[in-house]
Amino acid sequence: MSDLDAELRAAGQQPRGPDEAVCVLVPKRHIETWAYHLLDCSRRVDERRDYKREVSDKGQLVQAGRNLVAFSPSDTCPPSLRVGQTELARLPR
Repeated sequence: MSDLDAELRAAGQQPRGPDEAVCVLVPKRHIETWAYHLLDCSRRVDERRDYKREVSDKGQLVQAGRNLVAFSPSDTCPPSLRVGQTELARLPR
């Protein structure tokens, strides 16, 4: 997040405050990787693989988003999503 803070400062803006409900999530490859995992958290994903064809239906993406709200990392969780958990904690539940 230091890159974001630097860009905000360069633009004359304040960086995110610790209590601001602003969450930045960055998947390693594609958001569909996370969506594929979130549709069934028992399956492992390879963050180098392209899952765009596996998750192309809008309904699947909506369901993955709903599952993200109740998400808690497990052993099968992609590493980048595990890192994103600290960002998710910024949002009110």
